[in-house]
Amino acid sequence: MTLETNSANMKINNCDLKTRYENLLYIFLVPATVLSHSTCGIFRRWWGLLYLLASNMRPSKICKKCAKLLPLSGYYTHREMGDGHLNFCKTCVKRRVVLHRKRDLESVRAYDRGRDAFPNRVAKRKEYTKTKAGKLTKARSSVKYREKYPEKYKARTMFGNAVRAGKVVRAETCVWCGLEGKTEGHHEDYSKPLDVAWLCPPCHRSEHKASHFR
Repeated sequence: MTLETNSANMKINNCDLKTRYENLLYIFLVPATVLSHSTCGIFRRWWGLLYLLASNMRPSKICKKCAKLLPLSGYYTHREMGDGHLNFCKTCVKRRVVLHRKRDLESVRAYDRGRDAFPNRVAKRKEYTKTKAGKLTKARSSVKYREKYPEKYKARTMFGNAVRAGKVVRAETCVWCGLEGKTEGHHEDYSKPLDVAWLCPPCHRSEHKASHFR
């Protein structure tokens, strides 16, 4: 009796180890009457049907680069495409971007430096800063900056307070390019918080970028 029970358990375990492809074959090749009398017949039949339904409900496409059949989750979205996704999978796109950056690094860096000034990006940033998440992000970055650059933070705070109190008068002309309009105080030495050079925003950014690579 014990041997028969062990034998039956082994058959059930063997049935549980059948692959999903074997289960699909059982649906089409084995008659329903045979399946109903087998130990795992019902399980195989229903599992196979569910697998087929799930496969049909999951959209997929073939990558034009690597020719792999992948679900749409393996592609980046693109509103101009018919199905809303690129024709190249994420892996191929990443590989292409890396190769392009290696071939033309200087032009890529120049584009990266200038794309923050694109009108659509500026508008998106302004919208984001008004949201709750944007305000929290700004507060966190301010705390990190204060901890990382305490001298800069102290100098800029003292300078801002002096401007608001009227102790320092803002110039209307950039000392570098001579452009009239909005100017910003640039510190050459942060140990002298009230000693600044008045620069227009483009010249101010250029100076900080140049000092970053010195």
